[in-house]
Amino acid sequence: MTDQRKKPFASLHETCEHLKAEGYKISKSKIYRDAEVGKITREPDGTVTAAAAREYAKTHLVKAETVRSKEDMKNLQTTKLKKAIRNQDIEYQRKKFDLEKEQGRYVPRQSFEIEMTARARFFRSDMENFIRIEAPEIIRTVAGDPEKAPDLIEFYLEHLEKWLDRYSKPRAWKVPLPA
Repeated sequence: MTDQRKKPFASLHETCEHLKAEGYKISKSKIYRDAEVGKITREPDGTVTAAAAREYAKTHLVKAETVRSKEDMKNLQTTKLKKAIRNQDIEYQRKKFDLEKEQGRYVPRQSFEIEMTARARFFRSDMENFIRIEAPEIIRTVAGDPEKAPDLIEFYLEHLEKWLDRYSKPRAWKVPLPA
């Protein structure tokens, strides 16, 4: 209570009005019932000191803005329940993902990128080796004759199948990184 008064309140009614003005939830009937059971101390002349009013408010009352209606409480409980359900859904999704990851359905992105880089380097190396090693065979196949283009295409397609077959097999890739 912000009131620094020294003068006592003349009655319980005046004390009640003062406490309401201070923002406490109180009614006349409540303050009189509380006075009967000794929750608020009165002087022999019926007055209530400011200290007694402060002590009563601190011990037995709540500020009006902290009191919630039944509808507010229901809305609050509904909101809390929705958040709890959402958190449980998130936890379920997290556990489901972890399980699928353990079952090998997911690969960490970095591992996937390393795998794809290694495969691409392997494929490029295979192609370069083919061109260098098979150059004489390529030249013999076409003998400089454009009419033999279908033979050259067939030659490449046969080797392409071998490359793709080698490329697609699961394996531990050991490809040296460029310096």
